[in-house]
Amino acid sequence: MATFAIQPISPVIRNESYRYVTYPLGAAQDFLKGAPALLTSDGTVDEGGANPAVILGFFTASAASYAWQTNTLGNVLPSVPVALATGVFRGTLEGTVNVGTDINDEFGLVEDATGYWTVDRSQTSTVRVKVLGFDDGVVTGDINPACTFIVLPANRQVVS
Repeated sequence: MATFAIQPISPVIRNESYRYVTYPLGAAQDFLKGAPALLTSDGTVDEGGANPAVILGFFTASAASYAWQTNTLGNVLPSVPVALATGVFRGTLEGTVNVGTDINDEFGLVEDATGYWTVDRSQTSTVRVKVLGFDDGVVTGDINPACTFIVLPANRQVVS
């Protein structure tokens, strides 16, 4: 059995078209790559709160990566691309995995002490995502393995 390092959430590119959107960042954002994004009523995107019920997608870079964008004319705000929640994602399943029961199971999301967001194996009452599978070689008893997952349709923030 192995213990894996926490990794940021990122989109998995398959034979489907992925959509990315870019919105201005809300005030005082300091998230890391892979944080869940939420479109606010003022048209900016913020990092989702604890186990967010509504997810626009996941940030493809950290807020600091886009800090160089300046507001020189008073109307240009820093922004970062978001991979929309309709895709397949790769991240970390935080906890001790049971390969036989965790595939196709639903869990919540949590921000780990590292600052990266993970699929929270201990959160089974307020679920947000469904685990699709694990990397080759992951076995029952492994801790914090990489997994692929989707955001549950009921938790996707739809933007027209």
